[in-house]
Amino acid sequence: MRFINFASTRSAFEKRMKLAPRGREELVAFLDVRLRIAERAKARTSSGIGRFYNALSGENPDYLRLTGSELKDVLQVIGAEVDNIVDTHALFDLRVDVAGEVFATLQDYASSTPVQS
Repeated sequence: MRFINFASTRSAFEKRMKLAPRGREELVAFLDVRLRIAERAKARTSSGIGRFYNALSGENPDYLRLTGSELKDVLQVIGAEVDNIVDTHALFDLRVDVAGEVFATLQDYASSTPVQS
């Protein structure tokens, strides 16, 4: 019985964390990891085995698969109002070049903002 309670608690926690808004630093780290994954997927497309690996792993060199909550956080960086448009539970594909521009914008903002103690 304890295992069932733990599994349902873990599942509920995971769902809440996916919907939680991300701060700028967390969003920079998130996009950095996802863009590196896309770069590696792009490097693998030169061979048949690499394309097969990408197909099995679900990695795409051209798009990042994001939840609606993640997409909402990313698009808010560029000033898009997405509250009524994006379903937070759905999955979306965001082009890698757009994610790269958001990542660069976040890095520029972080470098121009003084650190407060």
